Order: sequence, then structure tokens, then C-alpha cells
Amino acid sequence: MENGRYKSEFGYELETYKWKPVGEAKFVLYISHGYGGRGAELSYTRELIPKMLDLGGIVYSHDHYAHGKSGPFERTHRDRCQLKSFDESARDLFARIEASKEEHPQLPVIVMGTSLGGLLSLIAIKNDNLKIDCLVLLAPAVEVSKTTAPSWLRVVGRIASCCCPSLKTPKDRDNNLVTRNKILQKAIEEEDAVYGPNGGYSLDFGVRFLDAQEDVRRWIKAGLFPKNISLAIFTGTDDQVITPKGSYFLEKYIDGARLYTYEGAYHSLVNELPDTTEKFYKDFINVINLAIDKQ
Repeated sequence: MENGRYKSEFGYELETYKWKPVGEAKFVLYISHGYGGRGAELSYTRELIPKMLDLGGIVYSHDHYAHGKSGPFERTHRDRCQLKSFDESARDLFARIEASKEEHPQLPVIVMGTSLGGLLSLIAIKNDNLKIDCLVLLAPAVEVSKTTAPSWLRVVGRIASCCCPSLKTPKDRDNNLVTRNKILQKAIEEEDAVYGPNGGYSLDFGVRFLDAQEDVRRWIKAGLFPKNISLAIFTGTDDQVITPKGSYFLEKYIDGARLYTYEGAYHSLVNELPDTTEKFYKDFINVINLAIDKQ
């Protein structure tokens, strides 16, 4: 793994990552991580990235604003993981993907967005006309579950955010809802202790999160998703963090979208029980091979 630092056009620095295959590169995979995560988290480096390297992928990622090893805050700061602007973070993603394309202009480019990272990937396409060959979304944050953000909290949050925007919500992230695999759940919690959010969502972040989702859904419903980008969506049927309704919505309104569902699975498919992850990786690798073969 190669680490680097990238100066965002908005003034802060982002931690960047690159993994190279042993042989000739056949495709570029850019990973856009989820809320509270990072580009080089164990969820990716344990299995997903090694599998992509075996296929001939050159893999890139970065830590979003205030996540992982990126600036501008220390890891103990209360504003860790609270995106300042969804549009700015999507612009950062756009810039980093463009840089990877410049390094490998002849290779197909696949973007994998997980949860919040999926929403940012869609915003980058919407705002900046990001041109890629394939978009792969894992539990995309197109609609938040009412378990995570119940109706009463949404109403109270909007009102309270006007006067106390930095106040944290009473419902912090519950890792019991992330995976049914208790062994891997423990590993997630250990990484959270170092890189995760300090106290959960702020009211301001939560309101802007909901607004960004609504804006993307309007764009999708208007039929504006580019027809030349192939789309594959993966979701667990029992995801209580990001409801699978968002994935069903994308399949309904985007022509040619392929939806893969996993019965009983929770939010993080790469951290699920072995029978689920085995099926997921089989489907995921098939999607990657299809994207490569199209070129």
C-alpha cells in the first residue's frame, strides 16, 4: 500500500491510498468509504482489496473530510466524521478519481461507494458529470432507515439544528446493526475507537445528510443518471442502518440497474456471516469481470 497526502481545493488535506497488482493492471477500482470509516479500513483490506488485486485491479481510495487520517481535525475532536459540505466532499472524490484516470487513461474505471460513500459517488456524478465505466453501490445511503433516524428525531433535529447545529443526536451509531458477525463487529468497534465519530452525528450534519439524499432522489427520479454508466447495487434485506428501500428505488428509476439482495443480511456485506460474504463476493467479482469485458 502506498500512502499520500492530497491538498483539497477547499484547503484541507486528505489521506490517500493506492494498492498495485503484481502483474499488469486491467482496471481501476476507486473505493469511496462510508460514514465513520476510512479508505484503508480492515473491512476492505481483509478480503476485498486482495481479491481485486488478484483480478488485476489497481485500487485507489482516500479518507473523506474529517475521517480516518484526513484533516482538518485531530482524532479526538468532536467534529470528527461530520462532513462540512456534501458537495465539497463529492468534489474531492471527483478530483481523486480524475487523478487516477490520468494515471491509467486506457483502463476501465469502476467506482465502489459504500453507504455514505455511495451517496457521495452519486453526487459527484450529478454535480460534476463524473465519467466512469461502472458504479458499484454497497448499501447506498439514498434513504436512511427509521431505526437510525426515526420520524420524531428528524422533526426535532430540523428545529433544534437552527439554534444548536453542533449538538449531537441522542442516537449514536449502533454497531449491532452493522453486521450479524460478532467477531467482525468487534474488529469494527476497535477501528471505531481510533478513527470513528466522537459521539455520533451532529444535528446539522444529520439534517444536511437527509437533504442531500432527497436531492439525489429527485435527480434520479427525473431520469438524469447517465445511461453510459453501468450500475450494480448490493444490499442486505435486513439493513437497519440504511434501509434497502433506497436500493430498490435506484433499481426502479435507473434503466439497466442490477440489484443483488442478500436475505437476512445487515448493513455491511463485506463484514457479514460467511455464507453471505461468499455469495456477495461471487456476485461482486462477476460484476467487475463484466465491466472489464465491456472494454
